[in-house]
Amino acid sequence: MTTATTIAELVTPQPALLLIGPTGVGKTPLGAYAEAHGYRGKRCTHFDFGAALRGVDEMGSPVGTLTGDDVAFIHKVLTEGALLENETFYIAAELLNAHIADSQITRDDYVLLNGLPRHVDQANAVDAIIRVVHV
Repeated sequence: MTTATTIAELVTPQPALLLIGPTGVGKTPLGAYAEAHGYRGKRCTHFDFGAALRGVDEMGSPVGTLTGDDVAFIHKVLTEGALLENETFYIAAELLNAHIADSQITRDDYVLLNGLPRHVDQANAVDAIIRVVHV
């Protein structure tokens, strides 16, 4: 393997599948199924953004580089039903990066996105972390 290949592998975003659809259509069960059984012969890890936010809120403690103020903001987002906007999107990025690291997936595996991104700016922001290959 050449040095150029190694560098390219380090900066190549993680391949991802994006689940879209209204509340109650079955995205979470489908994500759980794909995580258990894979997709097209490859391993999948299910990133449920809402569940990740609720998990941080329930723990009441920071994850990764998030602060106590970030945890308080997550609680506010959940209780008010708000979206993370551009200036606070680093929270979503931190949770996604933590999920990828905790899942110990390889570049050959997929991240299944559920609940993220929710708008064009979020889609642009996650481009550095993931590369949506199927919707």
